[in-house]
Parts: sequence; C-alpha cells; structure tokens
Amino acid sequence: NGPEWRFNRLRLNPEVLSPNAVQRFLPMVDAVARDFSQALKKKVLQNARGSLTLDVQPSIFHYTIEASNLALFGERLGLVGHSPSSASLNFLHALEVMFKSTVQLMFMPRSLSRWTSPKVWKEHFEAWDCIFQYSDNCIQKIYQELAFSRPQQYTSIVAELLLNAELSPDAIKANSMELTAGSVDT
Repeated sequence: NGPEWRFNRLRLNPEVLSPNAVQRFLPMVDAVARDFSQALKKKVLQNARGSLTLDVQPSIFHYTIEASNLALFGERLGLVGHSPSSASLNFLHALEVMFKSTVQLMFMPRSLSRWTSPKVWKEHFEAWDCIFQYSDNCIQKIYQELAFSRPQQYTSIVAELLLNAELSPDAIKANSMELTAGSVDT
C-alpha cells in the first residue's frame, strides 16, 4: 500500500478490470462454469432419485480456483469434473491451508500467536511457499512459450502482462500471487 503498489496496480488494472480485459478472459471463465454445471448435472443423473444433496462450498472453491487459474495462467487444473494432477492437488491443498491458517492467525495479536501457534505459522509459510512455487512455474512456462512464438489469440492475463512489459517480472509474480489468492477468496 504505497507508491510502488499503486504504480503496479495502475498498470495491472487495464489487463484485469477493464471491460476490454474482461471480454478477453470471460470465455475462459465461462468454459469452466459450463464444466462445473455439467459435473453437477452428472452427479444428479447418477443419483437414483435424480437429486443431489451436498456441501457445495468445496465444489465452488474448486470452481473459483479452476476459473482464476485459467484466466491468470491459461492452464486448467482439472479440479472441475476431471482428474487433477498431483501438482494441481498440491496447489489446491496449499490454498486450503493458507486460507485456514490466515483465519487462525488474523485475529490473534502477532506477539501472542508466535508463542501459541508456531505450528500454524509454519503451515502458513509452507503453504505460501507452495503457492509461490506453483505460480512461478506457471509464469516461467508462459515466458518460455512466449519466447518461442507470439500467440495469435488471447491466452491469459499473465501472458498479456509479459507481452506488454509494463511491469517487471518480479512485479508480475507478486501481483499474480495476490490475484491468485484474491480471486479465489472473493
């Protein structure tokens, strides 16, 4: 929350929040939404009564992770109606741990939590390390793909940020991390 953050956000917002940007990544989110509704419909049809009772929160969590990851990095995780890879499952677990530990740590004074919650802090940092590593790998993959050829169509928010080169690679990484957590949490 300072001049650098504001500078980065002013360059990031046109690729994320503008109507033109939304029009470019909306088909990706729509594809995930269609898969999500198909997966739920399939579960209903598998039930002999033709109905479905379930805790929808984990399914919605998977949907938001899948949709945001596709929009940000141009890559499906397989969390909606497919078989996720071990990397996707590790990323999912890290996000779950990070959100759970954030809630546990947020309302306790830091000076007190250091003494009462060292395990939670350890899990929290390990989860962020995993999330960062996953995001970094995605960014490196996109960067390598762009080095070989310029895409003919829109592929992801991060690809556009790298192509525009208005932000440093480190700023793109940092903002990708923030968008990953923020888009899932929102």
